[in-house]
Amino acid sequence: MSKIEIFDPVTVETETETDPLRIAFAADLEWARKNGCEIERFDPQHKGFFKNATANAFVAQHGLAGLPLTLIDGVVALSGRFPKRIELMDWMGWRQLALTDAARPSEQDNCGGLGCG
Repeated sequence: MSKIEIFDPVTVETETETDPLRIAFAADLEWARKNGCEIERFDPQHKGFFKNATANAFVAQHGLAGLPLTLIDGVVALSGRFPKRIELMDWMGWRQLALTDAARPSEQDNCGGLGCG
């Protein structure tokens, strides 16, 4: 399973409660964690934030304005916005599994899951 690390931008507490993108990301993050995905998050005040060489180099080059930053197994996968649920699924290999399961015929459907229409 891939290691996902997200380095958050500096935020004002009210932003986390009112920004629709942050609210959607919080829901996607909670969903991923409930389904077994391990995601570490760091904010600039967290001790581990600048201990990560990749995040440190990214901030040195782009500044804190380039955040959020998402690393997959230590490699930059996304910057400038939070990942969407579908991206989390792709990185964890779940999207392909979901597509494979959707195409598999059910016990009641002998038409490849597409219906016999």
